[in-house]
Amino acid sequence: MKLACASQLTLLAVSVLLLNGCITQKLWEQKAFCEPASPPNLQLSFDRQRKDVLVQYDEISERTYNTRHRAYFLYQNLKRLENRHKPSFISPVPSLMPLQILAAEQSSGLYLDQELYAISATNSASFALYSSGRELGSYDLPVYRDRVQRTEQIALTPVAVTADVVIVGSVVGFILWAETGFYPLSEQSRGYP
Repeated sequence: MKLACASQLTLLAVSVLLLNGCITQKLWEQKAFCEPASPPNLQLSFDRQRKDVLVQYDEISERTYNTRHRAYFLYQNLKRLENRHKPSFISPVPSLMPLQILAAEQSSGLYLDQELYAISATNSASFALYSSGRELGSYDLPVYRDRVQRTEQIALTPVAVTADVVIVGSVVGFILWAETGFYPLSEQSRGYP
């Protein structure tokens, strides 16, 4: 009888641990991203000296739900953006030449003889750069993993591992106690059956 009860308790404990996962695993499964807000309030400027486009937009963090104004140079960060990494953000530069951003809905069949301009759908997280009617490229605003969360995960890992060990130790202790017939520990030391 004791063996059947202990086997059932062992099966129950193992299934609870395996089906629900562990605290450490749950901690590391969490992912938060930073992405363009809606609307992103996109602003583009051209830096003649650097020959680069300054992209400014509003970003929201899934972790904090706070909105921040961000700025980065497009061409300087192309590789990082393609790999979905955080661009090298800078403070906005107010003296640059602003670029006209046309709504995609209004630009159909429109030919502009401007040196540089952009077309973007309303509230879109992407834009295309044009020069004299010719498309130079299409670009998405950055979506990248929030690194602050990674730091928090690293900091909380020892606590999560400790909790996992306590849970497993408690289950093992309960199983061993169940195998003795649920006698109080004081009675076991006196030799009661």
